[in-house]
Amino acid sequence: MITASHNPELDNGVKIVDPDGGMLAPEWETIASDLANCSDSDVKSFLERLIVDQGVSLDHPPSVYIGADTRPSSPQLAKLCVMGARALGANVRDFGQLTTPQLHWLVRKANQTQSKPLVNEYYSEIAASFTRCMRLISLATGKDEAKQREPTKLTVDCSFGVGALAADAFRVNDNVASWLHLKLINRPGEGSVNDQSGAEFVQKQRQFPKNTSSTDQDRFAAIDGDADRLVYFFSGKQQELCLLDGDKILSILAEFIGKLLTKAGAGSDIFSSLKIGAVQTAYANGASTAFISKQLPTECAKTGVKHLHAKAHGLDIGIYFEANGHGTVLFSSNALNAFRNRQKELVDNPAASPESLACAQILCELEYLINQAVGDALSILLVTEVALSFLDRTLESWSATYTELPSRMTKVDVPDRFAIQTTNAERTCTAPEGLQSRIDDLIASVGGPARAFVRPSGTEDIVRVYAEAATQQLADQLAGQVSDSVKEFCKK
Repeated sequence: MITASHNPELDNGVKIVDPDGGMLAPEWETIASDLANCSDSDVKSFLERLIVDQGVSLDHPPSVYIGADTRPSSPQLAKLCVMGARALGANVRDFGQLTTPQLHWLVRKANQTQSKPLVNEYYSEIAASFTRCMRLISLATGKDEAKQREPTKLTVDCSFGVGALAADAFRVNDNVASWLHLKLINRPGEGSVNDQSGAEFVQKQRQFPKNTSSTDQDRFAAIDGDADRLVYFFSGKQQELCLLDGDKILSILAEFIGKLLTKAGAGSDIFSSLKIGAVQTAYANGASTAFISKQLPTECAKTGVKHLHAKAHGLDIGIYFEANGHGTVLFSSNALNAFRNRQKELVDNPAASPESLACAQILCELEYLINQAVGDALSILLVTEVALSFLDRTLESWSATYTELPSRMTKVDVPDRFAIQTTNAERTCTAPEGLQSRIDDLIASVGGPARAFVRPSGTEDIVRVYAEAATQQLADQLAGQVSDSVKEFCKK
């Protein structure tokens, strides 16, 4: 996938999709980097060694799928990828412009079904599942069907990126348009990719994107330049930006799926053996973790979407999101079989509750509605709309489900970031000796619902500091004290 995701338009790069449709396996990241950096004269010998070391079969010609975003530099880079793959004997399918999650979906589908899927199948599968879920909500909740049939309006900031093309296909799809009226702003050609727009800008800057204002009363969502991140937002009573970030998306999907499981499984223990959990990083706001833990068990992973995805993949139902809006819901074969078996039990039972059956049917639909390969902003947007309808929530009532604790993130320049070592998903510092005890004392001195942690940057000689407390003043104070302690201990 030729894209630089949420980065500025002049940047570009490549994302490589694993054969299972997920992100590239960590061990292959190193191989890819070594290959990219070796000299031209060494490429042949490098590949020959790789074939032997990894046991790569040459019995069948490989297939390479290529997609690109809408940056001006993407077509030429995609052309070079096509030439390189064909030079190595690959069968190439060049899909042109599409989102990163679409390419992941296509690779997963191709290897699962041993077929050559089309992009239209992505739209038709997700849109058809969306409308089936929406039709089932009135049965699942007893909601007034006539009221529910009034289409919801949503304005989507497309970050001047390729996501607008996919969002437009959903916008005109009858299965979506019957329930959701999408208005798309910041389309390709109207500005530079990600320029003061998109999920990254809204989430990090807490500002309204281009072509919106604080006086707008619309419901808003924002995606990033390659459509793998999603946030919602609206204008509050004081015309302030009210953000519904990845933590908030995780919270509503955890509540939604938790209630589906409770209603569908009523009077049965069919779901009792399933491993279910919500996965966050240490950066997740403590208030969100407290709320989510009332719906589902919570787990913590190291920072980085690849760590979250791997941990969620180890569960039968794994929901993960970063605050930046990157995440998804993954279902194991055990979970999907349990959903189908429960649906069959309820269909075969004349005394079964219509609500229970409808909830079981919605559970069966989620594997088609939610992209099972990778986080997909548009797929998650649609399932979030289902969850909001099921729970009868507005953006305002969703925002009010919990109030975030004030927090502060800072960074400290240090001579050697590797002097800081951590464990417990980066929440506990194991070196330098004595630093964690100092942090614990500082947290205790602040009192209340306070916490703080430190972790080394993955790319530069800085240490990142995060602090939460009951007030912004206390969070700032705690972050400053922890930063000072990092400087002190890293000089020793």
